[in-house]
Amino acid sequence: MSVELFIARRHLLSHKKVGFISFISILSIVGIAIGVASLILTLSVVNGFETEIVERIIGFDSHIRIRQYHFQPMQDYEAVDKKIEQVDGVRVSYPYILHEAIIRSKTNLDGIIVEGVVSEDETFRKQVGEEFNRIGFTSSAIEEGFPAIVLGSKLAARLEVETGDSLTLMVFKGIPGPFNSPYLKRFRLTGTFETGMVEYDDVFAYIPLSSAQRLFDMSSAVTGMKVFINEFEDAGLLSEEIEERLGGYPFFPLTWKERHRNLFKWLDTQRLPMVLVFGLIAIVAIFNITSTLVMIVMDKKRDIGLLKALGFRTKQILRIFLIEGALIGITGTLFGVMIAYGLGSLQQNMKLISIPPDVYFMDSLPVSMQPEYFILIGGAAVLLCVLATLYPSLKASVLEPATALREE
Repeated sequence: MSVELFIARRHLLSHKKVGFISFISILSIVGIAIGVASLILTLSVVNGFETEIVERIIGFDSHIRIRQYHFQPMQDYEAVDKKIEQVDGVRVSYPYILHEAIIRSKTNLDGIIVEGVVSEDETFRKQVGEEFNRIGFTSSAIEEGFPAIVLGSKLAARLEVETGDSLTLMVFKGIPGPFNSPYLKRFRLTGTFETGMVEYDDVFAYIPLSSAQRLFDMSSAVTGMKVFINEFEDAGLLSEEIEERLGGYPFFPLTWKERHRNLFKWLDTQRLPMVLVFGLIAIVAIFNITSTLVMIVMDKKRDIGLLKALGFRTKQILRIFLIEGALIGITGTLFGVMIAYGLGSLQQNMKLISIPPDVYFMDSLPVSMQPEYFILIGGAAVLLCVLATLYPSLKASVLEPATALREE
């Protein structure tokens, strides 16, 4: 152990005359720990929200949706499907139909969005759960002459229906009026799904693609294609490549991020103020080191004078106080990292903090801890702690021995 490190530790850990200084040093360490932990946890929570929402959206929606301008039906979708799947990076694509309708049960009536899907849509089947996989669109309801329908859990609760109940879908062709009666079609409820996202659970219903084509009088046409790719981060690039492969107009693709642009703008807007607020906690704690070291310098003038009289160079005195600041910063940062990791792991495993799912799309506070958060925030905290020691360290290093001893 170097003599500078030995003296720095004695200054910080002394329990005799400078007990107050040691207490202030402990407060500085605690402040840094709280600031670092707060900042890491803030970023982890924001990242957790974004990760959870992205997984839910992608898992239930698709990476890219391709439609035609002016909402025109896509006629030869098989040819479009072949061109899409020729693009490198595309895993699979499925046709779909999306349309508004009115649904009626024995007790209630509501407006909904109906999506016609193919039963081979594996990603969709996985997201809506095992019940859908078991009964899906192949239940006895079809044998009875009623096509199957799958509703969001909240929508089913509002309609007061259970699996096996019959429902009626009403579709108006043209402008509703006294001489334009709706087209009616009965369906049998074969299952429900719950994504935790109100925009899906509250208004969506799923029926077989062939039933949707008959219901909405689309013959063999579809609304568009759902495209699933290998890496969801590449959706933007592959979207442009698909559009080029299809020849542009009248086709236009929309990525998962473009379809939910407002939601991700909200997340980006929330990130900056939260980081600034909790970052200020760390900054205040870090600059407490300056006042701590200034008090140590004032209290240790006699010691500094003696050290210089014994032959200690200015650089050595400077190094002593820089080490003291670094020790406070490193200790506080390590404690902060441990607190953040401990609390984050506790929330991940035990879900201690719950949140309303109808507002935040999930029932517990999400935490996604990334190694880079710990490295960047911890490194920045230590660096700022060292910088905060420069003024008191320089003040101590230029102190003249005669002046220090005379004042004592």
